Amino acid sequence: MTTTTQPLAAAEQQLTNAIQTHAEATAVLGNLKQQILNEGPAAVTAQQLADAAASVEHAKLSTDHALTNLQTAQEDDRQGALNALKATILNKAGTPADALQAMRQLEEAARYLMATCVSRQQNIHQWTAALRQAGVPQAHAGTAADGHAGLGWAPAGMGQGDTVIVDGRRLATVNPGLLIAAALARASQATGHGLGHLAPVIEVHAPQGLAVDDPAGYLHQKF
Repeated sequence: MTTTTQPLAAAEQQLTNAIQTHAEATAVLGNLKQQILNEGPAAVTAQQLADAAASVEHAKLSTDHALTNLQTAQEDDRQGALNALKATILNKAGTPADALQAMRQLEEAARYLMATCVSRQQNIHQWTAALRQAGVPQAHAGTAADGHAGLGWAPAGMGQGDTVIVDGRRLATVNPGLLIAAALARASQATGHGLGHLAPVIEVHAPQGLAVDDPAGYLHQKF
């Protein structure tokens, strides 16, 4: 036999109605019995008594059926809530593939920054020496002198190391850790999750200023 699951509210109402019907049928049967006791057997026929007893039994079975339906509806409701929770969990938990892709992107970005910045730190001193040896004068106000292929150099000072100038670009030493920390700080701001969530694996002393507020402007000055 195929049954159709009722909505929870409908199943609850069905049980309430069945209980009320059973109570009413039981009261009718009780009154008939009492009438026989008070007035004698002629007051109620056997058929009337049998019909009343059958109504009580029918009402009891209807109540049992309604209770079963309610239990089924409650379980369906519970399963629906669990499936909704499951969907929420899966939607917000992310996937291994997405996490791996993000890790690889982070790895590639860190590789580039470390390779470029560390190599630059190692080379700027050599480039500066080569420029001086080639007779390229020191730049003034960040501008290379004419007649030297757009090349110039500036000594360390004002909180930064030696700088090489190429066609107006200022190539200064940049700590890759500063750029990575600035990127993490910006990610922290964007997500609203503090950098403390990286601890104790990573302790980030978040940089302040242009590297975080305007990374494009900062790199334009340094790269």
